Amino acid sequence: MVHLANDILSNNPEWLEEIAGRYDCLIIDEFQDTNPLQYSLLRQLQARSKYTLIVGDLKQSIMGFQGSDSRLFATLLQDSESLPDAVKVLDGNWRSTPEVMGFLNDVGEKLYGDRYQSLVPKAAYQSDLPAVHALRFNKDYGTRTRMREAITGLHQGR
Repeated sequence: MVHLANDILSNNPEWLEEIAGRYDCLIIDEFQDTNPLQYSLLRQLQARSKYTLIVGDLKQSIMGFQGSDSRLFATLLQDSESLPDAVKVLDGNWRSTPEVMGFLNDVGEKLYGDRYQSLVPKAAYQSDLPAVHALRFNKDYGTRTRMREAITGLHQGR
């Protein structure tokens, strides 16, 4: 369906103008899950839209959800460098407790090194649950034990 929409709008610029003219702002959420075909469609609409708001988390793009390509997000960020105030980096997390964010920030720093930007926990609630309880991957006890030890060690700074 996206392929068809992309082809139709590419070959009928008057339809693209009509569709883009109906909206004041194009909003894209979870941009890290964008695949090349969706990106092409987005760029067509973005070129004719008054405003565009794109929300995403490059750190989540490692999942490769449904053909998504993290290079698309990196390209979008690079294209925006010449536009002042075009990118607002969020530095806080309002969903997770300080314990969970401590763990996630530790993992992020190990995965991304200097490129990782830690998130400040801003959740207004506390939880009595542990940040990480147990990880179960398969019946292979050795793999499961090594993974749990690695995660625990990472969280404890070892």
